Amino acid sequence: AAGASSAAAPVASDAPGGGPVLLELKPGAGFIFGCTSEMMPECFGRALFGAPAGLREQAAQLVAGSTIFLFDLTQRQLYGVFAAEQAAGFNTVKEAWNAKGAAESPYPVQVPVTILLEAPPLREMDPGIMSILRDKKDGPFGLIPEAVAHRLANYFAQRAKASQPPQN
Repeated sequence: AAGASSAAAPVASDAPGGGPVLLELKPGAGFIFGCTSEMMPECFGRALFGAPAGLREQAAQLVAGSTIFLFDLTQRQLYGVFAAEQAAGFNTVKEAWNAKGAAESPYPVQVPVTILLEAPPLREMDPGIMSILRDKKDGPFGLIPEAVAHRLANYFAQRAKASQPPQN
């Protein structure tokens, strides 16, 4: 049985002009995956996000329920909010993003995802996004601390003027 520390906890953030926006988010680090607009249909069609092998160590910290985002390099937009369905795997769907039929996907660090909150994508230069990610010095992708993941998720909820009711 899972302990209380592994349960999703409501994360509150003051919404502009009003009360809190709550999302049920699992404690722990989050992750920003990257793709191009050309890859986007496959990411969403498979409900699978992938990263290069160099991010394997960072992705190893992901567990079922980790907060996930997807950055479109072509359009320079961030999509959210998603949750990992399970821990990150390595080359679990070797045909993903693999038009050449190689033995391994070019993005072998793979995480199946589910949608936590449907929200419009946010531009990279959005002031809120820039403020939340200002300390991320290692590029737009990879592991993000729990506090950053939760702030980002709640910012998406605020911008979408939506909230997810707590699950009983």
